[in-house]
This record gives sequence, C-alpha cells and structure tokens, in this order.
Amino acid sequence: MEFFKATEQQLFHFNGRGYFDAKDEAFIFGNAGTNIRFSFSGDALRLSVGLKKRLISNANFVRVLIDGQDHGRFPVKSRRQALDFHKLTDGRHFVEVIKETESFCGLLAFYGAEASSVFKEEARQSKPILFIGDSMTNGWGNRVSDDELQDWTGSSSAFEGFAVQSAHDLKADYALNAISGFGLYRNWNVEDDCLPLHYAKTFMPLAAQPESGTEEAPSLVVIALGTNDISSGDGEHYRSPFDAQQFISAYIDFIHHLSELYQQPRFLLLNSVMYGGEKHEIINQTLRKVVHQVTALPIDLLLMPPMACEGLSEHPSTAEHRLMADLLTDKIKQMGC
Repeated sequence: MEFFKATEQQLFHFNGRGYFDAKDEAFIFGNAGTNIRFSFSGDALRLSVGLKKRLISNANFVRVLIDGQDHGRFPVKSRRQALDFHKLTDGRHFVEVIKETESFCGLLAFYGAEASSVFKEEARQSKPILFIGDSMTNGWGNRVSDDELQDWTGSSSAFEGFAVQSAHDLKADYALNAISGFGLYRNWNVEDDCLPLHYAKTFMPLAAQPESGTEEAPSLVVIALGTNDISSGDGEHYRSPFDAQQFISAYIDFIHHLSELYQQPRFLLLNSVMYGGEKHEIINQTLRKVVHQVTALPIDLLLMPPMACEGLSEHPSTAEHRLMADLLTDKIKQMGC
C-alpha cells in the first residue's frame, strides 16, 4: 500500500471550513460536520488522523463511512493515530470522514490515507448545502445511550444530526457552521454576544485561526436559529424578555450579509423543535415576519412541530433528529433544490 498525503489536494474533496498546514502536511478542521471524501482501490484502508489542538474537551470524534455504510465512530486523542479497515471487498470504494464534535472541543488533523491507490471523488453536480445554527444543528446531546462517554461534549454526533442526515438523503455535499448556545442577537445565557459576530472566524467561535481555504459558496443556506435567543437561560443570570423586533432585525441583516458573501444562494429558515406552547408560537410568528420582510431574495420557511426532546439536557435524540431530517428532506425536494 502507498500513503497519499492530505496536501495532495487533487486526491481529496474537502467540505467545510479548514486550512492546510504546510509544516504538518495536514488538513486542519474544527467545525462539526466538516468532511473529507475520496475513493480508493483495494481491500484495506488506513486513515491517518490526529488531535491538532485540544481545547475544552477530551471528547473529539470522527465518523467513517465506506460505501455509504457506517464503519464506526472513533475518538481522536493523540497527535497522530491510525484508523485501520481490513477485509473489505477488493475493488473501488468511496470514503467519507466526518468530524462529529464542535470546534470548541478541539481541532483535528487529517494527514492522509494509505491504500493501493486513491482517487478524488468527483464533486456533485449542485453546489453544497450550508447549515447554519446552534446545538440542534450540530447534533449536540443526541447520543444519550453512550454509557462510556464521561464527557458531556462526547454525547454529540453531527453525523446523526438532522443536517447531515438530510444532506445524505439528498446525496448533496454539505457543511455546518454552527455553535452550541449561540443565537442571532444573544446567546443562551449571555446578552451581549451572538453568532453573527463570530461568523467570519474559520472555526467559530475560536479566534486567531488561519483563513479557511476550503469553504465553497452554497446553493442553499438552511438556518436554524432562535432556540437560544428565546431561552430563559440558567435562571441565575439576568435575562431580559425576548425582543421579537430585535430578533427579526438581526435575522434580516444576517441573511443579507450571507447573500452577499455567498453570491445570492437560496434560503430556508427552520424553527425550533425544542419548545412547545407560547415560545413555539412566538418563534414561528417571528420567522413568518422575517420571510415576509425579505422580499428581494429567494427564501422559504419550514415550521416543524415541537418534539419531546429526549436527548441530553432537553435536546433532540438521534431518533428525533431522524424525524427532523425527513421533514427537511421533503421540504428541500419541494423547493426543487
């Protein structure tokens, strides 16, 4: 077998934000859902990955798919480690490596792959789908059955989240730019911070990172924000009442910024399944107003029903994410995307 370096960019297809480290000869990636695709030939494969920078957590994971089949979820704890796959059917195979956990858990390195030969998988015909959101988009807390996970950040799976599941259903390239706990004009427990303020950072919300060289302009931007804006926080810190007008204004400004940044993609706004009752209705009403006021851009709305949210800390479980993915996939197909 021969080792093919990640810096041989003609062999690998990178989706999502990241940069190439010339010193380590690796692709550095942080955001949940960032993925690398390629094809190889033979009956065995060795992937070389590593922990570039540990941040708040020891729980950094990648998911590996071979020919569309899940071949495991692997913790990445050392500077460089090998993931081996043997006894595959001899022939050509398609591989996808997905970062499961968020940038604040740590930055990972993809050094390359060892196989008989490696081929770059052709880009899909349409531009990728970009998902922007918070913990719900990242699949935070959806793996509550993982008894071996002692770190709460390890309970998250972007692969089992609605965004990646829907993209796979649609056979679309995808990327996630999402931060748990963040909102459009304020965060879960903070009044003076929000996602749009960090959006230009390669690995949100981390500062001082090289500019991304791999982000591609999407054809569709799916935004799921509002859960944290309307949240009551932890009940200990001061929390002003939800300001619907400020939320609407911030949302419209963000959409116009994204439209200019990404060369006028289509937009699809999602509500939150994490609230029922009055909060659910308030979010739905404000989203309708956003769509009504954005008249010059192609924009649509998907209002999903409240869910029991049986995952960690009242977040959707993997089963509930699957239901959300079905609703989203149907909506995107209806839009003709």
